[in-house]
Amino acid sequence: MRWVVLLLGVVGVAIVIVAAGIFFWWRHYKTTPPYSLALLVDAVHGNDNATIDRIVAMDKITDSFTSQLTQSVSSQYTSASDSVRKQAELPLSGLSPTIKQMVREEVEKDLKEEAAPSTGRPFLLIALAMPYKVDIRQTGEMATVNARTHPVEFTMQRNSDDLWTVIAMKDDALTSRIQSQIAKDLPAINGEKKPSVATEQKSGSARNKNPNQGAQAKKKGRAKQNDGLRIDLPRIPWPE
Repeated sequence: MRWVVLLLGVVGVAIVIVAAGIFFWWRHYKTTPPYSLALLVDAVHGNDNATIDRIVAMDKITDSFTSQLTQSVSSQYTSASDSVRKQAELPLSGLSPTIKQMVREEVEKDLKEEAAPSTGRPFLLIALAMPYKVDIRQTGEMATVNARTHPVEFTMQRNSDDLWTVIAMKDDALTSRIQSQIAKDLPAINGEKKPSVATEQKSGSARNKNPNQGAQAKKKGRAKQNDGLRIDLPRIPWPE
């Protein structure tokens, strides 16, 4: 009986230690980016817009993405004149609300796509699996999250309530799509495009290389015509 009591005591202490360890680990885990992402996924499943707005700083994301797009477009005009660069900045400033709306729709679409595979699963399972679903690099109060399904990078920041908020997004594919849509409103990088000039110069240089080519071609054409006449004319028999 003494050994049994001793064994039960050891097992009880072990259970208490394990339970305490799980409790403190879970308490710490709730302050990490994966837990906030799990909350976000669960909020998307339940259409909990209040929680989504707490974790996704949509205004900061759209402002950051619009700034990145502006820098990307401006970098293409480094060799252009000041007047051309100013002409490119005016459409970008006017299209800022449209760009923000496009980014907002894309973020909402990405959230739904990321949350779709875990539909119907309990929150605990989603939270425990989150570190294996995304790549997270945390540095102090900031964290970078890379989705494994498609090349999108999110930047997260810790809040005062230990929740992490998505404050920026980097999506090269989205940048290219928006850039292609607004390209028609931007000026040409090297001024007005005149493709016909190059074509005319090329054809003109070809003519200058062989000035007698046209004359030779005309002679050959006349010769072919003459040959055709001689062949087609019937023979007239002479009287005996």
